[in-house]
Amino acid sequence: MQTLDKRFEVDAARTDECLKGIEDKIGDLKQEVSDLRTQQRATDSRILTFIFPALAATLGLWAKVVFFDTKA
Repeated sequence: MQTLDKRFEVDAARTDECLKGIEDKIGDLKQEVSDLRTQQRATDSRILTFIFPALAATLGLWAKVVFFDTKA
């Protein structure tokens, strides 16, 4: 009976160790997802910082050509 109890304790310890490893991996993955979200927001900001001035310049050039045509 003691052997069976000892075996059960060893199996329980292995299971606990395995579950702790899985919980640690989940915590690491949650941190990575959080970091990726932060990086995505920063990238989106940089892209929009480029797109809005480019759009304004394009509209300004178009307005100059359409409304202020000097060929007439």
